[in-house]
Amino acid sequence: MSAASASNGSDGDGDGDGSSSGSFTALINRASRAASNLASSPPPPPPGSKEQQQQQQRPPQDPAAAVLSQLERIASLADSLGLISPNEALRDISTPSLRALFVPSLTADVLTRQRTPPAAAGAAAGDNQYGARKTALQAALVQARRFLTSVTKLDILPASTVSLLGARNELLTASSSSSSSSTVSTAAARDEDATFLAPNAISAPAAQSRQLKIALFKLERSLAASLDAFRQQARANAEKLRTGVRAPALGVNSSGAAGIELEAPEEAFYDLLVLSREAEGDGDEEEDDDDDDSPKGGKAGGANGRGGSSTSAADIPTSLRSYLLLLLNLHAVKTYALLESATQELVLLANMPPPQELQQRQQQQQRRDDGDSTWKLDTPLGGGSTSGALLDPKGRPLRPFTITGSTGGAGGDGGSGLLPQDPTAHREQLRKQVFQPSHRLPSMSIDDYLAEEERRGNVLRGGGPEGAAKATPKEERAIRAQLDGTQEGEEAEEEERREKIKWDAWSDEHRRGEGNTMNRG
Repeated sequence: MSAASASNGSDGDGDGDGSSSGSFTALINRASRAASNLASSPPPPPPGSKEQQQQQQRPPQDPAAAVLSQLERIASLADSLGLISPNEALRDISTPSLRALFVPSLTADVLTRQRTPPAAAGAAAGDNQYGARKTALQAALVQARRFLTSVTKLDILPASTVSLLGARNELLTASSSSSSSSTVSTAAARDEDATFLAPNAISAPAAQSRQLKIALFKLERSLAASLDAFRQQARANAEKLRTGVRAPALGVNSSGAAGIELEAPEEAFYDLLVLSREAEGDGDEEEDDDDDDSPKGGKAGGANGRGGSSTSAADIPTSLRSYLLLLLNLHAVKTYALLESATQELVLLANMPPPQELQQRQQQQQRRDDGDSTWKLDTPLGGGSTSGALLDPKGRPLRPFTITGSTGGAGGDGGSGLLPQDPTAHREQLRKQVFQPSHRLPSMSIDDYLAEEERRGNVLRGGGPEGAAKATPKEERAIRAQLDGTQEGEEAEEEERREKIKWDAWSDEHRRGEGNTMNRG
């Protein structure tokens, strides 16, 4: 039986659980969706935090454990079916069997999201409380290297992706070799245990590292955009089939197919594009992933099966096979980033202080937080306490003091405050201290002052918009002079005539320029 037929025909006896277990494609599709839900769930509390310590009495079930169990079952099923043979080329692997290559990548992703058991925080003395996290990260590194090795041997990655990952790997390996005494040879770097990133590669020149990270980020974004375009179109076509189109060859009748899974994962990273359907006349589930590389009428990715290797990595796939190959390209980029981040986290965990020392620091900090907060205040100037004796037996002052007036009655002790005080006398003393001879008190209110200034003529009235709109005396007289035949108009004309006569008489008596002596030379 071929690998393709084993992948599609394992409904009854694929893994020994009967037809209820489903085929390999259905199992890996279910696991990828569970991994997608795990990625979108809120992160767990960090190890050693107060939130995690509160969960020790009732530790919550780790959602990643169920997904890891599914992936382990899928990996054993793929090995038993022989979906991927070591001596096969990429063109010899059927399209449904390509999904078996995603198992190590998904496993590495889920392992990094595994929650640290609360029991690990209370380990015995000398044990590292982050041992569970280290174990998960080391297992994730093994799965990530296994995935990168498989896609490299099958020559799936395009030249652009290989060049970027190779440059990044050389940069990190060179920087780690220069900062440590151990070196990684070229032959050892090709082995499975040393593929893509040495264990101590955590630093690199900033400029080159930044440029490579930007290039890998752009590549990842273009790959995700191309995959999103294809998977949205594929689900749109499936939606058309479900809304009443009769296609008996596809197992869809006019009443629709309730078995089609149209809800896409949020990220293309977890979408293996398995569109299951109900066969007409029977309820057995069947996958729409035949060996045909172009189920939608498109052309295959290439002669050797590498989807988009001859063109840009951002080209939209034209078939299911090219989609899966492009998705493997995206998994390679993100798995390499996971490999690098997990390596850096392992270095940080290795440098963590021992549990006893860390616990002592937390207890000291807790005591400081719960204790008196007066340690945060500055020491008063002069030091010493603000209460107690003021003078010693020899008359020397023991603390700062201020000399004040007597607040006691007759025969008081000069402000010592030891004798009872008369409230009335104390209130009178305070009243006398309000205004001293040096104080200048106002003799009138502001309203009285303004009224007096207006009476003296120091307050100007008018002006502004209202003053500009008001007519001048000459303008008012000219308006009144226009009232012909009225007494008011005649008075205005007479007033104007007298003013002109007065001006003529004055100009006759005085020469032009008389009195202007400033301009004489």
